[in-house]
Amino acid sequence: MTKNVLTLMLVLFSMSAFSEVSQLELNIRKLIADKKLKLGFMLCELQNDKCIEINADDHFPMQSVYKFPIALATLNYADKNGIALTDTMIIEERYLNNKTWSPIRKKYPEGDVELPLSEIIYETVAWSDNNGSDFLLKMIGGPDSAMCYMRNNGFENIQIRNYESEIQADWQTQFVNYTTPRAIITLLKAFYQKQLLKNEFFEFLWQVMTDTSTGSIRNYIPDCSLIARKTGSSGQNSKGVTAALNDVGIWRITSDRTLFYTIFITESTESPETNAEIIAQIARLIRHSY
Repeated sequence: MTKNVLTLMLVLFSMSAFSEVSQLELNIRKLIADKKLKLGFMLCELQNDKCIEINADDHFPMQSVYKFPIALATLNYADKNGIALTDTMIIEERYLNNKTWSPIRKKYPEGDVELPLSEIIYETVAWSDNNGSDFLLKMIGGPDSAMCYMRNNGFENIQIRNYESEIQADWQTQFVNYTTPRAIITLLKAFYQKQLLKNEFFEFLWQVMTDTSTGSIRNYIPDCSLIARKTGSSGQNSKGVTAALNDVGIWRITSDRTLFYTIFITESTESPETNAEIIAQIARLIRHSY
């Protein structure tokens, strides 16, 4: 093969990939064109570092997506302090707020139970346990400690300012616990490339995230591709506004093709069903393109 022919093939391949990505962005914009909401979206492919983005630098409330960086900060704390995943923690009754979502409280309503750190993190990330999240934050020294971990690793636009109990108690508080699609993509990449955790802790959190059952994406993906992810939702306020419906993750389309994605919906006056369907439709569009 001559040098000129090889160069032409590379140019044509690049043009084709660019066209494919551009069409995906157009399709997503068309999907939300008549919807009363704001979308934050970013998609990057690991193998060629190509990205598409919509409002990628705007602030979006994380809601339970923030449990992913909290889990990272907790595992870093455990590593620094010689705490194993099998080490047990006492979950006292006072930590089990009965006015919030908590599979841990449902399992152990009386509290005062010893649980391994692995189970607390699993319930917090895979099942979005709010009491578990607050317990982990308290264990590492509070939101300021989680923020310090984020800043020390260069993640300025991931703001962890409050406990879940505070976010759940006041609608406005979620907006100071924000991120951007670009910041979450950067965090997902650093996690996946094993820049943040030693291998034992990485493998554990990876498995937890692939087990995550909340949200709508997994229900609409018919093939055997693998998704490690975290979701977050605000529900609706009394005015019918959804502040957050989020899904972020790492999607192994095939063994040699990996995508990092963030989907944030905010300022939506659409129904919860419509918001969920939009995320599902975006997932379908991604899968069709890749």
